[in-house]
Amino acid sequence: MRNKNEYIRNYYVEHKKHTYGFNYGDFLAKNIILSISGTSFDLFYNDNFIDNIKLKLLGRQSVLNVMPSL
Repeated sequence: MRNKNEYIRNYYVEHKKHTYGFNYGDFLAKNIILSISGTSFDLFYNDNFIDNIKLKLLGRQSVLNVMPSL
């Protein structure tokens, strides 16, 4: 990445990039429950349970869409 702004250039070097998914990653969604009222799942970070998340959105793809914002 070419950026003349030192703060922005160093930001990408100093901050860890997190991954997320269903089977592998830093953040994992497990125990996904799909229903007509929405979707719920357990959120894990490095195999440690964080919280049960409930969405009013439907489908597994919605879980992946929401995870980066948590």
